[in-house]
Amino acid sequence: MSKCGLCKKDAELKISHLMPKSLYRALRDAFPESGRDLVFLNKQTGNAIFTDHQVKIPFLCFSCEQRFNKYGENHVVRECHRGDGKFILLNKLKSLNASIIHNGEKWINPAHHQILHPDQYLYFAASIIWRASTGNWGDEYSSYKEALGDKYQEQIRTFLLGETVFPKDVYIAIYVDNDRDIFPVISFPTVTKKDGYHHHIFYIPGIKFSIIIGGKVEGVNELYAKCNSRLFFVEYSFSKHKDYKLFHRETKYGVTAKGRLANSIKK
Repeated sequence: MSKCGLCKKDAELKISHLMPKSLYRALRDAFPESGRDLVFLNKQTGNAIFTDHQVKIPFLCFSCEQRFNKYGENHVVRECHRGDGKFILLNKLKSLNASIIHNGEKWINPAHHQILHPDQYLYFAASIIWRASTGNWGDEYSSYKEALGDKYQEQIRTFLLGETVFPKDVYIAIYVDNDRDIFPVISFPTVTKKDGYHHHIFYIPGIKFSIIIGGKVEGVNELYAKCNSRLFFVEYSFSKHKDYKLFHRETKYGVTAKGRLANSIKK
């Protein structure tokens, strides 16, 4: 018996994934030719390898695992990019009018469109950054440990348990890739410290989660308050976004293929 990371009760802990196990299945759906192996890029070592490894530790009790599934994971993973034109969330966004057009991107306030199920996406986003910040996932992921800080880590924990409302000064944008050829990727959360706030980012196939936490975010506070929303969906082109250039540069020049991946590239 050990203490559950979420409810803090003594229980038999289940094997919990940093990124939900079902996301790896979604990635394989999008890349059926990969078989079981996916490419894992370790930014700390600069190496890229073929692997079926999934990051997991004993962390949550059965009840809390089921809570994460019920209130976020099951819905979000079902709607992410699954390959062969199967992208439920993107199809929904294409049928809706923009609340705001910003830098050529279509921003949609889900308060006006409940078919988007914003509560599930908000819960999912909170659960991912909370578990990444709280759990002891290993040295490779230690740079994100305690990334939320004591204040927001506890506020988000009690929100995930249904004990409190979603914390203030947390703003979420869900970027949905509308490119013809969507490049599916899973990335673990990263955080960048800015002046007055922290910016957290992670990816699942076809979707980027951008979470801003802090009380001094010029323009963001006003935009979300004006629209009376804590979350926006954004239809955008990943290939035309500045993130793509950064991703391309890092993977082309900052990564060394190892093992079977290196051999497959040489062929």
